[in-house]
Amino acid sequence: WGQASGGQVLPIDEVAACAGTLGYELMCALAQRVPVLVQP
Repeated sequence: WGQASGGQVLPIDEVAACAGTLGYELMCALAQRVPVLVQP
């Protein structure tokens, strides 16, 4: 769900697991002011 400082892609489910939640909940919690870039 982004990139680490070394350029490695961070999947949203890994970030969510570290935060003790689900990827879906992270996406739902984004405010409109946060830019979202979707790459295929």
